Amino acid sequence: MYTAILMTAENAAKVIYNGSGVEEPVKRGVKAPFDEECGYWLVGCLSHFARLVGSSEFKNEAWRVLETWLRRAGK
Repeated sequence: MYTAILMTAENAAKVIYNGSGVEEPVKRGVKAPFDEECGYWLVGCLSHFARLVGSSEFKNEAWRVLETWLRRAGK
């Protein structure tokens, strides 16, 4: 379970960093340092973590929150 938490945290940190608009050490016009797939990996990590927890209540809430954020991002 500890590994699942760390993988989720790592990918969340990458997504946050890429989306932060940070300019240093990244120069203008240069893509963020982490691959664009880290957001997709985050969804997979959440799925794996929810399975390990083994609580249907946790799993349902996790997917509800994810769906809410995806809707906001799509606007």
